Amino acid sequence: MKLKLLPILFFILFSCTPATKKNEPNEIEIIPSVTTFKNVEIEQIMVKQLNGYLTAFTQGDSDIAISYIYPGMFDLMKKEFPDEYSPEIMKEILSKPIEDLKKMQKEKNVKFVYEIGEITRRVNYGNDMLLTIVVRVKMKNGLDDISTGDEIIAISLDKGQTWKFLQLDKEISPKVLRLKYPESIVNKVIN
Repeated sequence: MKLKLLPILFFILFSCTPATKKNEPNEIEIIPSVTTFKNVEIEQIMVKQLNGYLTAFTQGDSDIAISYIYPGMFDLMKKEFPDEYSPEIMKEILSKPIEDLKKMQKEKNVKFVYEIGEITRRVNYGNDMLLTIVVRVKMKNGLDDISTGDEIIAISLDKGQTWKFLQLDKEISPKVLRLKYPESIVNKVIN
């Protein structure tokens, strides 16, 4: 069962990558963007919660990290693997890579720098808000730097007060979003 869920779990785990408080050993720095906000207060709440999500990964707090994952991802897994899915198995599978990442930072003196970039799409649907945000990560180890970027979907079901996160993946994200949203909304978020 674990092997069948592995591709989906990697998708979940890498939907956001870790961060810690500044000025700590093996620090991970989060650089908020200078985004032109459409709704400053709501989008600042989202950025703060995204920072919390990234920090939970780095600090090895799988409970908090998992709490920030958009629950539709778990709903899709239950739907596609009804006989094999359980919250306990999910926590076990998700916790290991989070712990390994924390261990790697400590043992190999790796530093991650994250930049929460611009919000590329804003979609409202009733009380729900869906944003896509560019997140860039740079892994530093001595003189070596590796950089990558991706888009994250931030989803609020309560007009922007609480946010959950999902990597924007052209194959899996539409399946997750279609569990709750009509095709027109999914297309606005994904395309």
